[in-house]
Amino acid sequence: MRETWAWLSIQVNDTTCLTEGMLQSGLRAEGVYGSYLPLLEWLLENWWSLLHEGAPSAVPFARSFFPSDAAWVRRHNLVAAREGFALPDCSIFADEDVIRLQWHPEPAQEGQRIRFIGSGEARIGREPFTAALRGFIEAALGRLRDALEGGRLVDTPDLRQLFAAWHAIREAKGAEAAFCRVMGALGVDPYDPDAIPESLAGVVEGVIRDFADPLRDALVAGSGPETLASRRGCAPTIIWMGRGQAEPTQPGAPSKLVMNAPEDFGPNGSGPRTPCWILKGSSGIGSEAWKPR
Repeated sequence: MRETWAWLSIQVNDTTCLTEGMLQSGLRAEGVYGSYLPLLEWLLENWWSLLHEGAPSAVPFARSFFPSDAAWVRRHNLVAAREGFALPDCSIFADEDVIRLQWHPEPAQEGQRIRFIGSGEARIGREPFTAALRGFIEAALGRLRDALEGGRLVDTPDLRQLFAAWHAIREAKGAEAAFCRVMGALGVDPYDPDAIPESLAGVVEGVIRDFADPLRDALVAGSGPETLASRRGCAPTIIWMGRGQAEPTQPGAPSKLVMNAPEDFGPNGSGPRTPCWILKGSSGIGSEAWKPR
C-alpha cells in the first residue's frame, strides 16, 4: 500500500474530471490521495469484461441497482475497487466499438472526508481507452518492480500474481485473445477455470472457430453464459448456424441452404424437427433467416 500511495486524478478527453470532489473543508479538488493497489488489482481482474461486456438496458450505478445486477456492478463500477479509499461512482462498459463511462454524484454524509460531486457520460474509442489503462498499469507495476529491486518490498505470491496476470493479458493473441474477449463479454473471468463449465468452453471455442467477428459479437451480446452453454438454449442453434455459414456462396448473391435441424431445435428445445433454410450472402447470414422451408 505504501509503495502505491499517490494522488490520483481521472480525466476524460482532457476536459472532464471524474474525480472532482468536495473536501470536508469546503474546498474542491480534482483528485484524491490513496493507494491505487486495489484499483490495479481490480483492473487486472476485470480487464476483458471492462473492454468487451455491455450494460443492462438501464445502466446500474453503485447506489441504485437491481440485485440481479450486483455481479455486473462489481465488474464495472469503480466503487468496487475502493477497498476503503475514495473512487467515484462510475460505470465503465463496452458499447459496440466504444467504451462508455457514466458517473454519478454522491449524497452528502456527515463526517465524509471527500464527496464526489460530478455527473456525466462520455464515449471513448476502445483503442485509446485501452492504451490509457495500459499506461496506468505499466506505471503501477513498474513502481512495484522498482520497490522489489530496491529491497523496499519482499517478494510474495500476491505480487507475483499481479505480474503474472498482466503478462497473460498482454501476451494474449490469436485464438487465446478471442476466447478471452468472448468470455469477458459474457461476464466470465477467462483465467478462472472454476468459472467456466466445460459445456460453455466448448461452445465458445466453436463460436470463435466458425463465426466472423461481427456475427460473433452480435451473438454474444444477446446471450448470457448459461444460455450460451445450454443444451436446450443457444448451443445447438450455434452449431447449426456455424455449419450454414461455412457453406461457400457466390459473392453478392444469396443462396438457399437446406440443413437438418438439430434434434433439440424448436421451442424450448423440442420439435418440430423440420429442416429450415437461411439466406446467406457474401457478407454473412442475411436478414431473412429462420424461415420454414
